[in-house]
Amino acid sequence: SRDDARTPRCGRRSDAPWGAAPANFAVPANLSNVRWKFRGRGDAAREENPRFLENGGRQKDTMAKLASFTKLEELDLTNSSLGPEGGGSLGAALLGITSLRTLKLEDCELEDDGCAAVARALSGKAALEEVDLRNNDMEMDSVQILAGIFSPAQANLKAVRLDDDEDLDVSAVRTALEVSGKADALKLGDDEDDDDDDEEDEGG
Repeated sequence: SRDDARTPRCGRRSDAPWGAAPANFAVPANLSNVRWKFRGRGDAAREENPRFLENGGRQKDTMAKLASFTKLEELDLTNSSLGPEGGGSLGAALLGITSLRTLKLEDCELEDDGCAAVARALSGKAALEEVDLRNNDMEMDSVQILAGIFSPAQANLKAVRLDDDEDLDVSAVRTALEVSGKADALKLGDDEDDDDDDEEDEGG
């Protein structure tokens, strides 16, 4: 099956476990969808999966490859334990990718610095439809930066997924989306798709 692939597929889509991919894998520049699959959620996922993008040359090499995917439309690194430094590298890689539509980074241990770097990279991306930054320990600095990236030019924006946390004030994001005519795009907490994914993981 596609989920059991041993290396990322070369073509318009890559859907494979990162741990199985060689460090020097080659993909065409017109790749539009990249999904590294990590089983489970939260602490269980971090115990089961090798730490993604350990500090060192591999992280830099991987992000350099992402930066070369000039037609990238969807990137899913959910449960990847990317960390704050990895978030900074990812943000730098995404700066020149104007085609990005979907970015899923739930539970990547980004913390505030990593979330801020990613948020800065999303500024001016008119094609953006969905961004998921849940379960990354966001704080007010990254929330304020995220609030500043939205504009009416993002006509297709459908979902900005953040934590439903009483200790995190996301009113700046809510206001920015309202001004941009996208008040319904703010999605707080888990959704039905998450429940479906959990059932698939449990089933096998």
